[in-house]
Amino acid sequence: MAPAAGDVTAPAGGDLEADDDGGEREPLLPKTSREEKQGALWDRIHNLWRGPVVDVMTYKVDTLTGWNCFMLKGVTTAFSSSSAWFMLLKLLCLSLVMAGLVVLTVADPAQMKTSKFHMISVFLRIFVGLLLGFFLTSSVNRWFQCADGFLQIEDAIRNLQMQLLALGVQKDLRFKCVRYGVISNYLLARILEIEAMKVEQRTDAMESMWNELIDGRGNQEPMIQPEAESQTFIALTQPEADLLKTCQDPSAMVWIWVASLVGRMAQDGWIPPMASPTYGRIMNLVQAAHGGIRTVKLAIIVQAPFIYVHMLASLVHVNNIFNAISFGIVAGTTIGTELQRSRKNDDYSHHSKESDLIADVENLFISFVVSMIGPFLYQILLEVSLCLAKPFDSPVSQIPTGRLLDDLQRDLSDAMKIGTAPPSWEAPFLKAPVAPKVAEAPPAAPKVAPKVAEASPTSPSNKQP
Repeated sequence: MAPAAGDVTAPAGGDLEADDDGGEREPLLPKTSREEKQGALWDRIHNLWRGPVVDVMTYKVDTLTGWNCFMLKGVTTAFSSSSAWFMLLKLLCLSLVMAGLVVLTVADPAQMKTSKFHMISVFLRIFVGLLLGFFLTSSVNRWFQCADGFLQIEDAIRNLQMQLLALGVQKDLRFKCVRYGVISNYLLARILEIEAMKVEQRTDAMESMWNELIDGRGNQEPMIQPEAESQTFIALTQPEADLLKTCQDPSAMVWIWVASLVGRMAQDGWIPPMASPTYGRIMNLVQAAHGGIRTVKLAIIVQAPFIYVHMLASLVHVNNIFNAISFGIVAGTTIGTELQRSRKNDDYSHHSKESDLIADVENLFISFVVSMIGPFLYQILLEVSLCLAKPFDSPVSQIPTGRLLDDLQRDLSDAMKIGTAPPSWEAPFLKAPVAPKVAEAPPAAPKVAPKVAEASPTSPSNKQP
């Protein structure tokens, strides 16, 4: 029988390398063409310019260990600040003005001791570096404190769901309790973002936030969607939104609803009574979430004293100005020494030597590094410190609450599916779910026995013989 069209047969002669027609068998390793090699090389070069940075706190550390950190594409870094580069441009202009004044006014630039001007910048650099270090450490700790508050709230929500699943609470009540927790986290993040906006933009942003939460739902309460892979927890009814709009801090007031709902479940028997340790444990989770909100608020509202930050910023700017003046003097001295040596200006009293010019060029290079690059770095450190002190004022340092909320909703949805359908045992419950009532037939009328006439004492049958 002839082989099928898709069958592959071995050569008749048993030669594994080639058949009679000279056909070559398929190699073990696929051949790589020249275009593919060039494409792989280009992709490797292109990856050098594309850093693996997802958001502020999700990135690969190995990217920063080499010179690739200077070639991160599409990532906002400290050196991307336009205000810092503009400050450097202003310092360079100030240095050029000072250099021109030195060239025009100093009669013998070669005899100037430019090294003494560095003493002023060295004196200020000590205080600036020390205060900037303290302020940067405080700002980083404040940022971590704010992020830890959000994580504390999310951990409390996850643990609350775990407790309710272990007690077998009715799924609608469990979903409502967890939904309120997620909404509290969402409101906290969104309100902090809105408060960082301009005043004229806050009203529209706040109204848009409430509209997204309601989403035309009206009085219909959000329910569990069995067929959905991930549940939607960020949703409110119109009455719930109207009540929260009247509160000054709606994110914290939502947990009042959670506490009240937990108490209602205890009275209805879904969870142990209020005097039990289990009820106290659940209420501790509610208080832990409320404490996480206060932690975030504390890190955002309570800032460093203004007098301290103002003094630090003033010292940084004064140090930058003095360094720019010092560099301008060194640059003017170098230009004047060159004019003396080349004898292009007869206004100088005598001509300089080539050794004087070499010494001034060395001082010029050192002064550029110390008096220009140093202040530029101080300016960047000041801006980074101020940016970290207010996490929601700048997108560069903003905590990725959106991604954290997505991960939280995914975890809660997975826990809902896993917890309600254990693999080899029945789900536990403290109170059995109420079974639907079956319509019963009306009871039959009781049968009445026929009355038997009782004999009277005077009847003949009762007479004694």
